[in-house]
Amino acid sequence: MALVFKKQPLEYYLANNPIVFSLRTDSKSPVEMIFSSFYGNNFKGVYTPTYAGYFEVTIDISDVIQSFIPVVNSIPNNSLTGAVDFSYLDIQVIFKQDIDQLIYYGKVYNGGVSKKMLRYMVAQKKDIFEWKLLNPDKQFLMTTRTSGRHITLRESELCPFYFIASNANYTLVAEDITTGAIPLKITFDLQNLTAGNIHTFDINHIRKNYGKRFSYFKLNVNNNLICDMRLIPSAVVPDIYVIEFRNSYGVPERIEVSGKKTSKPEFSDDNAFNRFDPEVYDFIEQNERLAIREVIAAQFGYKTLEEFLFARDMLQSEKRYLITPSGSRYEVRVKSSEYTHELHPVTPDSVPLEISFVDTETEFSPPPDESLPDGGGVSSGGDFNKDFNNDFNNN
Repeated sequence: MALVFKKQPLEYYLANNPIVFSLRTDSKSPVEMIFSSFYGNNFKGVYTPTYAGYFEVTIDISDVIQSFIPVVNSIPNNSLTGAVDFSYLDIQVIFKQDIDQLIYYGKVYNGGVSKKMLRYMVAQKKDIFEWKLLNPDKQFLMTTRTSGRHITLRESELCPFYFIASNANYTLVAEDITTGAIPLKITFDLQNLTAGNIHTFDINHIRKNYGKRFSYFKLNVNNNLICDMRLIPSAVVPDIYVIEFRNSYGVPERIEVSGKKTSKPEFSDDNAFNRFDPEVYDFIEQNERLAIREVIAAQFGYKTLEEFLFARDMLQSEKRYLITPSGSRYEVRVKSSEYTHELHPVTPDSVPLEISFVDTETEFSPPPDESLPDGGGVSSGGDFNKDFNNDFNNN
């Protein structure tokens, strides 16, 4: 028996899930693995076969790939469609033993799916690409809001939707469903798509250019309706904050934080020291400037069960940003010490969040003033900037 694949990955894989090769051979000689990618990443390893009636080598290369996998960043929403320049890793894996050689080629994307989903895929005898991400008959978007065909999101949470393109025709239909019995419709072709690459479409771009009345969108592939997206108003509060995070598929998504928010800054310990003062010929106590970290204690706001589950992905994310009502964007950590909610909610519910800025400061600067001159230098009133509640300014 020569060196053969007993098990090998399919062509497409997610980097955060196991990527397992199982090789069988009749030789006990070491097996050399040579990993390389289109972008010049390289790794070599040598593995000793184990004997169980035949010689076998089992190798999971996900740890190797994770150190090379590209990160998908936010795409500016200045066009209907966009493309991620470096969206996956084209890899080659060579296995050598004596005179035998095996070669595997594949594409690996950032992200992963849960163990629960992996077990479901095993039962379906499919993988996540065949079942969802490259299936033009399913809701194939790289969102963790839902696997279903009806996507509901709040207006403040709008950001581009990411998907892996295939060789198909994509159209997006925007509908104004408030105009009466016959809704106003506009159809857009999603153009310049490359199969296998991650692309985006941005429904907020349509609303900016054709009117915010468009709140219902349908995505068609080869003239078949695949899924729809419905926008609902944000919570009726004056200080909507939004957390943008990297979801489990490795792409940005947003979720609204609409409950009460309280500032709880964390100061470093007092670091007083003694300094000799020649005027009194004695030691006096002095302070260095203290470091401070901005922390916001927030209530998540009333959510549906689907939104509570979606928020778990945000709490697990390795990259999160806080977007304030003024549009300022800060990298933060987010945790919840008591994330409990009804499994089948029948009344509104919320959970507490703690939002910590990643920066610590030893200096203070007041918020920048970008107002225009008013001609007379007379104050226009207002003591809080627009990141905060305007009730005080308006009184």
